[in-house]
Amino acid sequence: MANIVIDPVIVMTPPDDATKEKVEMWLENLEIWLIEALAAPFLWLHYRPASHLLEANGQFPSFEHLRKLQRKHRLDINIKQIASNIHKFFRDDTLDLEDRLKCLEFAIEAEAGSIIIEPAQFITRLPGYLQDGVHTLLANCCACKHLEHSLGQQLHIATQALANSPGEILVSVGVLYALPDFVCPTDNKIIQTFPLLITPDNLQSLTDIIDLWAKGEDGIRYAIKQQYKRDRLDSITTAPMFRLGPRFIESVNERGLDTDKTILRSIIRAASDVIADRAKDISSYHLHAFRKSETADSPQLTRDSDHAKAWRLMLQKHGAGWRLHYWQIPTSKAYMIELANVCKESEREI
Repeated sequence: MANIVIDPVIVMTPPDDATKEKVEMWLENLEIWLIEALAAPFLWLHYRPASHLLEANGQFPSFEHLRKLQRKHRLDINIKQIASNIHKFFRDDTLDLEDRLKCLEFAIEAEAGSIIIEPAQFITRLPGYLQDGVHTLLANCCACKHLEHSLGQQLHIATQALANSPGEILVSVGVLYALPDFVCPTDNKIIQTFPLLITPDNLQSLTDIIDLWAKGEDGIRYAIKQQYKRDRLDSITTAPMFRLGPRFIESVNERGLDTDKTILRSIIRAASDVIADRAKDISSYHLHAFRKSETADSPQLTRDSDHAKAWRLMLQKHGAGWRLHYWQIPTSKAYMIELANVCKESEREI
């Protein structure tokens, strides 16, 4: 599973002369990444010293700074919620990338002036007071990846778009000595690349359905929401309300389907279509009411406690003929979906 560090350029507030449009774009981007960082089942990290320096120089999005921007530009924003998310993530010292690297117990001394980041714009767009620290941090990330630690090997950087960027940065470091000692090329220079994530859509390629499923409810809900967004790029992207029933995950795992990528993808895709109210329009699902009994005139099963109606659709036609069962629960606004269980064609449990 990927590790993702948020570039300080995302965090630092716009200059005082920034237009309202620029401020709104910055704030929207920051909010999007914060939502992902607080919900997505990856290891999200930040660079704590950068936050401290930004704050000392009046460029950190504190509650007071956000309120100032709101008043100046008459922004329609929920300051308390944004400030709360900023605090939850950037004030969590356990998510500091620098500390994580130190815990791996390696160290390098770089040759003076040897740390090179390409494209250079990645560094030069940062305030001068951050540049040395970010150079050193990336040099240590380079060594971490060279030593084949998973933290470095799987590290991605959430950032803003770079002009003519290939979607990654290259970090090269001339190493004077290292602990523990490791083999360097003859010129003592190590070179590594790190992928860039420009929008949350880039996260889709990092998700492995088996890994997400193994993370339990949080991973599964994230997978369904990502599928929903992927299928509806030109429409609203916030998934309607849904929940996992108490037997949903267990019904998949106990049948050994939690290691079957094909069927897991089918479950996630079908769940997305159900909550989007599209399943009824996809003929291959053969969506139909789950009846109280198998007789043709049997009424649809309805749950007494909340008047939810039971539904059944086809995930797989051949083999075991896997089926997905779910409840459609009426609410004051419309309804909510509860994913009940997955079972074989011949099974009728819900």
